[in-house]
Order: sequence, then C-alpha cells, then structure tokens
Amino acid sequence: MPSAEHEQIQDMMRNLMGQGMASASSPADEPNPDGQIMIRNMFESTAQPVSAFPNVTITEVDADGVSAEWVVPKSGNADTGRRLLYIHGGAFFMGSPRTHRPITTHLAEGMNAAVLAIDYRMIPDNVRQDGIDDCETAWRWMAENGPEGPSTARRMMVAGDSAGGNLTLSLLLALKQDGERQADAATAIAPLTDATMQSESLIANAPTDALLGQMIGTLEAIPVEERGAVQAETWGIPADHPSVSPIHGDLDNLPPILVHASTTECLFDDARRFTEKAQAAGTDVTLQTRDGLMHVWHNFAPNVPESVDALAEISAFFNDKAG
Repeated sequence: MPSAEHEQIQDMMRNLMGQGMASASSPADEPNPDGQIMIRNMFESTAQPVSAFPNVTITEVDADGVSAEWVVPKSGNADTGRRLLYIHGGAFFMGSPRTHRPITTHLAEGMNAAVLAIDYRMIPDNVRQDGIDDCETAWRWMAENGPEGPSTARRMMVAGDSAGGNLTLSLLLALKQDGERQADAATAIAPLTDATMQSESLIANAPTDALLGQMIGTLEAIPVEERGAVQAETWGIPADHPSVSPIHGDLDNLPPILVHASTTECLFDDARRFTEKAQAAGTDVTLQTRDGLMHVWHNFAPNVPESVDALAEISAFFNDKAG
C-alpha cells in the first residue's frame, strides 16, 4: 500500500491540478496559451532554492546556447567524468531544472556523478522541434564539457520523466540514426512514448491519476483515430514520427534502458508497450512498476519514502550499467 506521506501529497496535487485545469481553460472549456503559462508559473513557484540541497553544488551553465545547471555532489571525490543528462517533464510546456531538483540532487549523490539538468525550449512559446534540438545540442556539449570545464566524458547517461522521458527515448533514437556517441545507459520515468495517444490506460487510468487524469481524461471526447491529428496540428510533427513517438521507431541496438511507471497512471501502457516492443527488438529494457503511486512520484523526495527508494533504484541501475 502507498505510504501515508504519498497519500497526503497525492491529495494535495489532485486539488492543485483541479484548480490549474479550471484556470487553464476558456469559458468554452478549450485550452488556451495564457492558461498554460499560468500553470507553468504556478509549478515554477514550487521550486526549492539551492540552499535546500546542502549536499550538492548547483551551478548555472550555458550548454552551447541551452540554459542548464550542473548538479555535483560535495563529497570531494565525485567522478565528473561520468555525466548524466537530465531532461525534466511537464507536458512540454512547464517545468525546469529548478522544479526537478529533488530528482537531480538525489541522482547526483546516488551515482556520485555530475548531472546536467537542461532548460530546453517549450511550447507554446516555441515549437516542439526546438525542445528536441536542445536535447541533442546539450548532449553533444556534455560529451566534451564537464563541471570543471572542457573535458571528454568517460561515461554518458541520459534520463527524464514524463515529457522528459519521451525526449530521452527520442534522443537515443536520434543518436543511433546519426551515428553519434550513444548513451551508456538510459532511464525513462513514466514516459510518453506514443503521441498518437492510443494507449488504453490514458482513459482507463484517468480516475486514479492525480496529476494527469484531469488533463488527459479530456481525450475521451476525441475519437481514437483522430487523436494523432490533434497532436500533429499542435506540434507541427506527425504524431507517429519517432521524434515525438519513440515507440514507432526502430528499437533495436539501443543501450540498456530502465523504465519506471505506476500501474494506476495514465501513461502506464505507454511504458509497458514501449518496453515490450524494445525487448522484442533485442534491446535490454527493464520495466519496474509500482501500484497506486502518482505519476512521477520520484519528484517528491525526500518527503515520500517511495520516491527515495525509486531514485536509489535508478542510481543503482546507472552504477551497474555505466560504472
């Protein structure tokens, strides 16, 4: 059963999402950019200051034009030749390295490595392709630059949650296609993998998903065969293109991947379907699930014990696959 700490925060998030969705809709109940920006600002206001994380050093950096921050343990013997690119979630329109410090700081400490958390460009201010380009730019920059300055990475990893999980998997496919240096390992936390929005859990799990349920549940009014067209119009990219739907890419010859998801969240089937297809293609993919937890419960560490446990599992995975 989920912990009391988890249930308390889940109730709080359900109320906040309800308020946010009401504010983000026009009188005709249609999403509007001003409402999205308001939710973004509300989410950003939850970010904790650097002083809240005394065991790491957090330093702002320009990763070849992409705003980012290095997160490095203060242990004194951090292996900064091992580098993790972290791509935050937030439905492609909200979130930042600051809002996801509970994740990046725990991973930096658990891996004793350097984490580069990026502030990629988001909609509606930018087009979807801009965010994809920023991830690839930051990856190339991280290969030759560490927290101390220019230096070649010894090991390179990538992780992300939700929208960031989508960008993580898309990055792996792009690196393979372009013949660039591939990640030694990757983690996708509750990733969106099919932008055609055909996974059954999108609708079936809406009542039990405190974070995404009220947002994604509105898809029920759109016929399944038309959902991809809605995404394509919004993003300017065909919904089944691998750059936005990694499940529709060639999933062979990818690095080891760990996928986390809750069985009661909307994106559960996205995680399950991607894992099954990648395993069938011969890629080393492990799906770890939890029952009854929030979408991206990881970001509530250290206040929720399940969050701490999940981040420890991810750190152990990276230490094993990219030590």
